[in-house]
Amino acid sequence: MRIPLVALALLAASARAAEAPKCAQIYYDSVPAASPRYLHGRVHALQLQNLLGHFPHIQQFVIPVERYEKGQLGRCAASFYLGTYFDNALPPDFLADFAASTRTVVWAGYNVWKLPAADLDRLWSARYRGLSGLDAEVRDGAGRPTFYRFIDYKKRTFEKYGEFDRSSPERFNSSYELVLLDLRRSTTTVVVAWARHDGRPGERTPYALTGGGRWFVADSPFSHITEEDRYLVFADLLFDMLGEAPRRGPGEKKPAHFRVEDVHPGLPSWQLYGMADMLAAAGAPFSVSVIPMWVDPLGVLRLPRRWRLAADDAAFSDFLGYAAERKASFILHGLTHQRGFSRNPFTGISGDDFEFWDRERNRPLDGETDAGIESRVADARALLTAAGAEASAWETPHYQASPRAYRVFARSFDWNVGRAVYFPPSEGDRPPEGLLPTGQFYPYEIYGDAYGQRVIPENVGNAQPYMNEQVHKSVTIDDMIRTMRRNSVLRDSWASFFVHPSMLDTTALGGTARRPGDARELARLVRAARDGGYEFVSLSDWTRRNLLPIRPEPVEVSP
Repeated sequence: MRIPLVALALLAASARAAEAPKCAQIYYDSVPAASPRYLHGRVHALQLQNLLGHFPHIQQFVIPVERYEKGQLGRCAASFYLGTYFDNALPPDFLADFAASTRTVVWAGYNVWKLPAADLDRLWSARYRGLSGLDAEVRDGAGRPTFYRFIDYKKRTFEKYGEFDRSSPERFNSSYELVLLDLRRSTTTVVVAWARHDGRPGERTPYALTGGGRWFVADSPFSHITEEDRYLVFADLLFDMLGEAPRRGPGEKKPAHFRVEDVHPGLPSWQLYGMADMLAAAGAPFSVSVIPMWVDPLGVLRLPRRWRLAADDAAFSDFLGYAAERKASFILHGLTHQRGFSRNPFTGISGDDFEFWDRERNRPLDGETDAGIESRVADARALLTAAGAEASAWETPHYQASPRAYRVFARSFDWNVGRAVYFPPSEGDRPPEGLLPTGQFYPYEIYGDAYGQRVIPENVGNAQPYMNEQVHKSVTIDDMIRTMRRNSVLRDSWASFFVHPSMLDTTALGGTARRPGDARELARLVRAARDGGYEFVSLSDWTRRNLLPIRPEPVEVSP
């Protein structure tokens, strides 16, 4: 049978469409005329890109909203606009196409008032009322101004950050603004999350709503993110916005990951063995984050030895073997977790300082090269191997490095553990001058972040009863349990956290124990995770079984 040429062409087009990857578009405010250069819009877009790394089959397009082309919203299954610049002038074609789109479109944050009132009513049965602010007249119990702090979602309450700055006590740090919409009764618009005012009982406003494939979120959710934040609500809603099923189905246990942090040959052996014994008694696989070379180059601790190598320390090697017999996996946590013979910026001691970032000047280390970074990574791996252990993943010291270093880590390891800091893309390997890095954590695993890393999340925090130079808020075991319980309603979420061996010391010394070695508080944390529907996983087994391809390289339109 002869097939007409037109039919052949249609079949070929259909086949090409079937082969084309699913795609999502991210539009952000670049504001070309702004002075100084406006970069926060691109940073928020990058953080959304990172979250989309949980869906590695989706091709990403990243586009300044000012470069929008008519009809573009019809290209992908879903498109996002992150409104971060107040009253930005949006292209008329973008506004018209958003209002008329038959594909999934998401508007988060500012500038929704640019849509005609008739379109707002038709899209969401809504009327723009204004922006919320801080209420300095009504203070909470800690003396803080009140605002729409609480986000109610899936019968859980998430919380926006809002605290006075430690270094400038008159400054209140918070992403407190929300776009306020008044809704009329509708059968098509559904509010999926409500924002509740912490100073005015009973007062609430829609935080996230949807109707007919059109979504609205009352802010861009990437400012001041914490383990309790509305950012997690947005991360969960991505499944609906993208039309994606979770990797773990209803009733299936969610992964839990217990990491023993900053383990090195200079630690007291009773703390190391106490951790391993507690976890073995609980039947919980765990990970040990190893610094294979401990140094105190400036002699701060006044000890007879200023360095110790895992490979040369028989007692430490014995512990690694002991831990492995009790279902431990191993994570390589830098070479020395500090840099050279100077403070960077604290003491110079391993575990205190930064290894792949100049923390004194908040910039990449002078003279760093791919070869130099690769050499430190290779030396660290060799020392760990010589001590009798193999790394299942990498963890960046203090979660902070230059973009160049992060890319080396991505090439060197299949999986990275924890969090990372990000900069907007720039020419070369140096971040834009004067821009501090933006930290991000994930509720679920990521198959390709901005650096090409696969990332195991760390989303519950760590037991930190006291504050120091790097810790601005204490975290108790009860805080961690509350976070796990809240996160249990999120799709594909983990309960991933870390504990330093020193937490087995007494509370008087900054630990969690009533007496040295008392592990009951940490055992309570393990039980709470299991009671919340989580199951502790062996990192070495999990990382071998979960090696989906890295997401496709994003397609970016320059501002």
